[in-house]
Amino acid sequence: MNLLIRADADETIGSGHVMRCLALATKAREQGMSVHFASTDLSPRMARCIADRNFAMHCIDAVRGSSRDREMSSQIAAMLDADWVILDGYAFEESFRLSLRDDLDDLQASLLCIDDRGGDYDCADLVLNQNLYADADLYTGIAASKLLLGPRFSLLRPQFDEWRGWTREVRDVVQRLLVLSGADPKHSMHRVVEKLGGLLDPSVQVDVVGVQPPDPDLVATANQRFRFHGHVDRVANLMAEADVAIATAGGLCSELLFMQLPALVIPVADNQRPVAAELARIPGYFAFDSPIDGAAIGSRLEQLQDVKLRRQAAQCARRRIDGRGAHRVVRSLKGKMLRIRRCERADCRLLWRWANEPVVRQLAFDQEPIPWSDHRRWFADKLRDDHTHIYIGETRNGRPLGQVRLEVDPSSHAVISISVDPDFRSGGFGWLLLRSVLNSAPEEIRTFHAYIKPDNEPSLNLFRSLQFHCLGEASYQQQRAVHFVYSRAQQGAA
Repeated sequence: MNLLIRADADETIGSGHVMRCLALATKAREQGMSVHFASTDLSPRMARCIADRNFAMHCIDAVRGSSRDREMSSQIAAMLDADWVILDGYAFEESFRLSLRDDLDDLQASLLCIDDRGGDYDCADLVLNQNLYADADLYTGIAASKLLLGPRFSLLRPQFDEWRGWTREVRDVVQRLLVLSGADPKHSMHRVVEKLGGLLDPSVQVDVVGVQPPDPDLVATANQRFRFHGHVDRVANLMAEADVAIATAGGLCSELLFMQLPALVIPVADNQRPVAAELARIPGYFAFDSPIDGAAIGSRLEQLQDVKLRRQAAQCARRRIDGRGAHRVVRSLKGKMLRIRRCERADCRLLWRWANEPVVRQLAFDQEPIPWSDHRRWFADKLRDDHTHIYIGETRNGRPLGQVRLEVDPSSHAVISISVDPDFRSGGFGWLLLRSVLNSAPEEIRTFHAYIKPDNEPSLNLFRSLQFHCLGEASYQQQRAVHFVYSRAQQGAA
């Protein structure tokens, strides 16, 4: 699959659009996708970020959001044979999206819009709003199946992947404060740093990221506890070491929650106000507005000295974001590209080819190659059998990617057999294919069973990931097997 991401970053709009797209791009590439970026405006720092991660970059010589921008974006999508175009930016108004949609229809490509504000996005195949306040009411008239809403889909930077499952140990006393700033055209965070010297206990270490010293002599005179880092790649480590943070609102809010770090957040742009307001509903998180009130900040910092409040904040935050948002979005992109259909007579040779693929034979209970004449008889019998259901998974352009067969007994229990084309094995398509079949299989099937050879690790992981219950070892076709079962009652969980 080929993805084209259209996003910009400069001093005015900040780096948030590109940074969250980089998170998505990194996860997509891990899943075997080819990802390209296209921009009209890109700061040198963000251009380096994209280049350092070895993503291709296409420069668009046009005014952001103009008809020329749309034309060139479409041309790049056509050149790349893009399966998806991903838009992230406030300059892409409805007229831009509608015209781009027409272009993509000609290319048989899909459109994902990443949004923060709501509106008419009916022309998109998927709409992603990762914010805490995201709600379907923001997108009246759009089918729920098109919406990826809320922090379950938060696109965290790749550096946070290693912190999944981590639990913060809350210290009894605040020892370290972290100040974080994204784009800040009004220099609000400079004023915060200026006031901090007189608000903190002398023992507190202050790390400042993304803010240049407003007055180095003033800070040095007040104390020697301020460390200015500029922009760093390992901000997750600093979050883990800190006890409390002060940050600009926006994308940093999701990262603060993920790292279970209590914080004071300051919206420095109008689009950040809803984020800050929603965050402030969580215990241990506070929102401020300009002008910066030193006394109010000092009061909130004093409140966060309470270890019980900081523990409550960490517990609430841990339930909000699990760090798998980019993974879920990539699965959604693939899911929209997948369709399933019933097996037909014309699929006979396709299934024979898949069945005799070397890896399939190696992991099968009967490892002998299947002669064509035997397969033809077997296939004809299965097509006539009302208790056998064979599904073929295809990409949207009709390329077959795998099959699932259900053998149903008189008690309405189905035994599953699945195989995936070698070209699609590394991209999670087996998960999508099997989930789609579970959701569309005949309603009379009560439970689904799978028998897997103990050394077939990919299949074992597949059934575990779809929440099949492992019943332990069993005998199947006179061989050792691991027995999995999945009931209709689990349908929502899958």
